Amino acid sequence: MWLKLVYLLKAAADRRCAFIWLLALTGCYQTSSRNEASSVAPGAGDGLIRYAQGFQIRQEKDYQLLDIVVPFRAGADTLHYVLLKKGSSIPEGFSQSQVIYIPVKSVAVTSNLHAGAIDRLEAWDFLVAAGDGGQLYSPKIREKIRAGTIQEIYKGNTLNQEKVLELRPDVLMVTGSPEAGPEAYSNIVKSGIPVIINSEWLENSPLGRAEWIKLMAALLDRQNFADHQFAFVESSYRHVAELVRKSAEKKPGILLGNEYQGTWYMPGGKSFMATLLSDAGAHYHWKDNDQTGGIPLNFEAVYPVALDADFWLNIYVSSPRDGKKELIASDSRYADFKSVRSDRLYSLANRVNEAGANDYWESSSFRPDLLLADYVKILHPDLLPEHTLYYCIKLD
Repeated sequence: MWLKLVYLLKAAADRRCAFIWLLALTGCYQTSSRNEASSVAPGAGDGLIRYAQGFQIRQEKDYQLLDIVVPFRAGADTLHYVLLKKGSSIPEGFSQSQVIYIPVKSVAVTSNLHAGAIDRLEAWDFLVAAGDGGQLYSPKIREKIRAGTIQEIYKGNTLNQEKVLELRPDVLMVTGSPEAGPEAYSNIVKSGIPVIINSEWLENSPLGRAEWIKLMAALLDRQNFADHQFAFVESSYRHVAELVRKSAEKKPGILLGNEYQGTWYMPGGKSFMATLLSDAGAHYHWKDNDQTGGIPLNFEAVYPVALDADFWLNIYVSSPRDGKKELIASDSRYADFKSVRSDRLYSLANRVNEAGANDYWESSSFRPDLLLADYVKILHPDLLPEHTLYYCIKLD
């Protein structure tokens, strides 16, 4: 049940209803948003998958094997793909696998996150279609949508399969869901268009999520570029986490997200957000919970913890300006919270463009080092004196 709910929240975040998804998420070091040429971890460029649990890429002599876990049914399915250089023959034994000839020249995506991978790899010219272009943040991609070189392939909240068949991209990347397994795209696959079902949002590790950049890179033959980008992020993340481990003197209590329609979803103790908060030196009340998904709670269960939490993070309000006033207007009991009385309220809306698209949904999975640095700056400001909040913003 939780898996189904999380997918619906993820889909909402990719388009119009980022609020709901927020409920489920709920020194001398200076971070960088783009300049990543220095300080990379050992193993940069070797192409190995070290953190992600949902996919693997194996290099054979003349081809690569891509396996993606699709864990939506009893006993997880694994989808198999063969990545071949153009002009190569399909190896024996893979007649049932989808074959993708690389490097692909055209990609269609259905998720903001997948568009974010294209943006991070600077592969804008390869993107020919996106789910809901109006909700994308990337200036480069928005420019191409206005120019008509990137088409929209969502009709309302539904993939327009006829449009995909008309565009005939070299590959279509979709978000895995309990309802939309491989059979949902059988007509597209039968037409000769490979469909990659991507489930990066199920990863429990921040670096595991970030490592999915290597999948997109394999399709575009940009592995070295992606490997070095990831190595920088890995090094940056580990540096900040270690700084916190050695230097943070206390662990401030935190509250996450908002109540929605009578339920307050807190990340399970084994979730990626719980890992991120632990690395940020936060005291998270549900850290010992053994779930990887979310914990549905009523207001009464959260209230005693919320009363004494030092900070309230990942809040959804319509705008950070007058956000505190909006919170209290939505439920007067919020005024009792310590974080509200002390004005320690933060949302993830620091990077929102004129159309209301939030860069958090596109890039944060690939930059967990910046999100971690934001949390550390909020919770332990003396540890990162030169860091400027990137995704987070304080509510007025």
